[in-house]
Amino acid sequence: MPKYYHKKVLQISKTSRRKLRRNVSNKFVLSLNLADLCVGLFVTPPELLCTYWTTCSREIQLAMYEFFVYTSLLCLCLVTWDRYKSVTRPLTYPVVIEIKQYLIPILVCWLVPFVLTLLHFTYLLKSPEDQRTGMTAFAIVETLLFVGLPCIVLPLAYLRIVCIIQRHKQQEKRIKDQVDFNYSVTMSAEDVLRETEFSTPNLTVASTRSRAQSELSSVGIESDVERSTDGKTAPLKTKPRHPNHDRSITVLGIVILVFVGCWLFAAYLHFKQSFSKTEAMTHSAHTTMNLSWLFLLVHSALNPIFYGLIKRDIKKEIKKCITCRG
Repeated sequence: MPKYYHKKVLQISKTSRRKLRRNVSNKFVLSLNLADLCVGLFVTPPELLCTYWTTCSREIQLAMYEFFVYTSLLCLCLVTWDRYKSVTRPLTYPVVIEIKQYLIPILVCWLVPFVLTLLHFTYLLKSPEDQRTGMTAFAIVETLLFVGLPCIVLPLAYLRIVCIIQRHKQQEKRIKDQVDFNYSVTMSAEDVLRETEFSTPNLTVASTRSRAQSELSSVGIESDVERSTDGKTAPLKTKPRHPNHDRSITVLGIVILVFVGCWLFAAYLHFKQSFSKTEAMTHSAHTTMNLSWLFLLVHSALNPIFYGLIKRDIKKEIKKCITCRG
């Protein structure tokens, strides 16, 4: 646990540096890391304190836990939405934006779970039967909004990202093949032109070049080749896709897979405990709840590794910190 907290604080401090604050995606990663840090600080220590040293209200504990866990979930959705927008709308995706353009989504990710936490106290003040009915209703609503909906939307968004990337790769391949073909045609045409200049005595060099140039322009050669200063032609090289971009998309798929696995299993255990016929909290019920929270904590612990350490600028700042440079 101390290593987990140290990793969180280190990554948040690195993301907060001036160079990293220029990038909008780093602001969302910072919010995600802060939420995951709060999950580690305000879920596990209070749970140990209330289990072994003092008696606490379980309902209030769960309300506080859900605030930080759902905040982490919404921040994860925000980071995924940012990646989705950068892939689907690359020309309109803002790298540097105003404060209100990124501050409002971050505030929404923190305020919505806070309001939901306050709603817990509307049924805790009622009779035990009403409390159980309220908890069951909240379990259904929370599971649908914070588990079911993200588990459906995030995989669909990732499939959309993968389809767009594959389509772009196919387009790049077609363009490269077309440029290579045009380049080969150009070289063949210039060889024919060179032979014609020396083998046809009744045609001038200027007229021969004019005819050859008209033939080349008819097949669109001029738009697909570059001419160097020495008069030779060379094919246009398509800009290769950065390997870090493909790696980040792959890691995004791993994050979504881990999220779906952990949250679906936790939701199943939470549903099983909420609709249990037993009134008292038995040892089995405590074990089920602790196991469900363990999966949520594992997911929050993996988020900074998947989302932070794959970013080149964050890794660069961490290396500077380790080597005491800059």
